[in-house]
Amino acid sequence: MTSHQRGKRRARLASSVCVVFFATACGGAVNHAGDVAVQPRTTEPMHAIWNFGVDDSTWSEVIAPDRRPTVVAAEIIQLDSITGQPGVPVETAPTALESPDPLVVVSNWQTHRFHPEAVRVLSANPSALALTAARIAHRVEVDDPWGIVFDFEEQAPADLRGTLAVMRAIRDSARARVHGLRTIVVLPAGDTIAYPARPFAELADFEVLTFTDERTNASAPGPLITVERMSRTLGRRVADVGASRIVAAFPAYGYVWRHDQPAQAVTLGAARQLATHANVDVIRDPAFYSLHAIHARDWELWIGDKDLQRRLEAAAGALGVTKFAAIGVALADR
Repeated sequence: MTSHQRGKRRARLASSVCVVFFATACGGAVNHAGDVAVQPRTTEPMHAIWNFGVDDSTWSEVIAPDRRPTVVAAEIIQLDSITGQPGVPVETAPTALESPDPLVVVSNWQTHRFHPEAVRVLSANPSALALTAARIAHRVEVDDPWGIVFDFEEQAPADLRGTLAVMRAIRDSARARVHGLRTIVVLPAGDTIAYPARPFAELADFEVLTFTDERTNASAPGPLITVERMSRTLGRRVADVGASRIVAAFPAYGYVWRHDQPAQAVTLGAARQLATHANVDVIRDPAFYSLHAIHARDWELWIGDKDLQRRLEAAAGALGVTKFAAIGVALADR
C-alpha cells in the first residue's frame, strides 16, 4: 500500500469511526487518551458487531446472513514465549463478508495455550520491549488497520503493572506511525482481579469482554453462556467504565462432550450434522435458551444460535451496551 493510499484510507476511517463503533450509542464527540474527537451520527444504524474468527456459514446461522461485521480480526501477531519478540503474523479472518475495517491482534497465545511469561519478560527488559514495540509498529504501519487489539490472557494479578507497561509501549510506538489507530484490549469478562476494567480503560479505547468462561473443553456439560450470568457480569463492568467503552463478545460455537474425553468445539452446522446422523433431536432448553442434544451413552451437545444471540444482545442493550463481537470455533479455548 502506498503512502497516498494509506492517507486516503485513514481519511475514510476518520469519517467512519462513529458509524462503525458507536452505533446507536453515538451521541457526541469523544476524546480518549490522545485520540482525535469524532462527530456524532444523526441516524441510528443496527448495533455494531465485530467478527473474531467466525466463518461465513456460521455467521449466517448464528448472527444473520444480511448483517455485516463492522470490523474483522484480520491477523494475529504472537509473542514468543521465551523472548517476547513478535513472530510472523498469521492471517485469521475466515470470512469473505465485507467489513469496513481490519484489526491486528497482538497476543501471548502460542502453541495451544497462552504464555503469561511472554509479557513478563518484556516488562522486565526495557530493551526487549522497545524492540518488540518497534517491530510491531512497523507491521502495523504496513497493514494500516483500524485498530490494534491486545489479547494478553492468563496473566496473574501481580502482572497488572507490567502488562499495562507492555501495552503502553506497543501502543505508543504503533500510534506514532499510524495516525488515529484505535487501541482495544481483550479482558476475560468474569476476572475482575487480574483484569480490572479501569486501569485498562486508561490505555484502551475499547474493552472486548469475552464471555467464554462458563464452559471450556475441560468443563462438565452445560450451556456455554447464560443470559442471567452474562447480565450480572456485564453490569459490573459497565459500572466500572461505562457502556460506550465495552464490546460484549459471545461464543458462536458449541461443545460436544464425549465420555472421558475433553469436549470438542463445534460450529452450529457441524452440531446439527452430528445430531442428524445420530437421529437425535436438537431442542431448545427452556431455562437457558441454548440448543441441546443428547445421544445416550455417547455424547452431549450444547450450542447457541440466532435466538440466543438476540437474547444476549437484548440483555446487554438493557445495560446500555451497543457493540458486540462473535467468537468463532477457531478461537475456542483461547
